[in-house]
Amino acid sequence: MEIKSILLSSIRVDGGTQSRASLYQNAIDDYAAAIQDGASFPPIIVFYDGKHHWLADGFHRFNAHRQIDRMEIDAEVRQGTRRDAILHSVGANASHGLRRSNDDKRRAVLTLLNDAEWSKWSDREIARRCAVSDKTVASLRPVTSEIRSEERTYTTKHGTVATMNTAAIGKPKVIENDAGDSDQYDPWTPRTIAPAEQIEQAQAKAERQAQQAEFDRQREEHTAALPPEIQAIEAAKKSAIETRKSKPAEIGLTDADRIAELEEAVRVLEAENAKLTAENKLYGEMRVQFEQGGFENVIAGKDEEIRALQTRLYRESEDKASWMRSAKYWQDEAKKLGYSRNTVIDLETGEIIDG
Repeated sequence: MEIKSILLSSIRVDGGTQSRASLYQNAIDDYAAAIQDGASFPPIIVFYDGKHHWLADGFHRFNAHRQIDRMEIDAEVRQGTRRDAILHSVGANASHGLRRSNDDKRRAVLTLLNDAEWSKWSDREIARRCAVSDKTVASLRPVTSEIRSEERTYTTKHGTVATMNTAAIGKPKVIENDAGDSDQYDPWTPRTIAPAEQIEQAQAKAERQAQQAEFDRQREEHTAALPPEIQAIEAAKKSAIETRKSKPAEIGLTDADRIAELEEAVRVLEAENAKLTAENKLYGEMRVQFEQGGFENVIAGKDEEIRALQTRLYRESEDKASWMRSAKYWQDEAKKLGYSRNTVIDLETGEIIDG
């Protein structure tokens, strides 16, 4: 492994090593402008197989350099094949660079699941490689398994190998005319769905499941990070909701009673929300400090606040002492001129009002 400057023209980006769902032109533009202003970016990562440099990490940086007609770019060169580059790319940007979207994560997982070798790995291993949850991998695996099971290779009469989709074998055939209408339409017979549409529907369903799994994971992660007091409140509310669901509807409860009950529940929740919002505002900065450096960072932050307050108190005390000395001086000067303690002077005109 070494870091050196290499020609952009020597880097291969056409080998399926780009694991994002898409590149973001706004990010490329921002990177390009920053590079022109002299900004320094981390080197990209390429795998060298003895002939080609396969780009594995840094596609936005690479395109930013190419956009402003740079000839070379700093790269960390690792020894490896195109497949090594692909395997590295599926986990790239999990902890650095432009944050991955859910589509990026799904594409990374499907890259491994659609591969004959990598798809044999466990959900846990694929999740580790792609830096996602096991649930995400598990929800996407049935789609790729279904697609592979419906594909069968065979040799044509010309000696070439082709792929045959077997999903529709044994199913009733629906003939469509030029207008797209079925010539054998029977309203009592379920519509036959084409294999491509079945795959598309299965993929859409898997994507929704994967997205929901990711949302559940993020929610669980967020809940686990909440203070114990807030977790207790959330658990109590969840328990109350489940208890309410399990009870039969009260006999004789009118709509007005139910509305009043719900309004009271809303009032209680709004009060709790206001309380939690205030607590979050109070402890929000401490939480950020804790996430950045633990309790030591929180204590250091509080020490800095105390130091700033002590400095302010010392400065204001000095100001007060200075004003007291100044007032004493002028009081003495006034006495020398014959003014008493009860003398009142109009500060605007300088005239004596009472003396």
